[in-house]
Amino acid sequence: MAAQLRNADSIRSGLPFNITTGQDNAEGVANVRPAGIKRNAGEGPGQVSVDVHLGRKVTIHPRRPQTRYRCRVDSFNVLNHTNFNNYIGVADVAVFRAKPIRP
Repeated sequence: MAAQLRNADSIRSGLPFNITTGQDNAEGVANVRPAGIKRNAGEGPGQVSVDVHLGRKVTIHPRRPQTRYRCRVDSFNVLNHTNFNNYIGVADVAVFRAKPIRP
């Protein structure tokens, strides 16, 4: 029997995130956005994932064909692509100011 090769691809656009000032509002929650900035105004980079599966059914004892084993090898994130999430959207943080905001 021939081997089976399968893949699972996942490609999606970047996840949105909020841009905030890091200052507390009247309720004590630090989610105040700068003037003119809407909710989920930031967008992270896209995400890509490719997983590969290679499998084959093997009969160990030829006189007992009902005794079959399945050998399989799975590999995840084959492209070794880093997928970021949980962005820091606080405009006061030095990391945030390092890159310009896309309109």
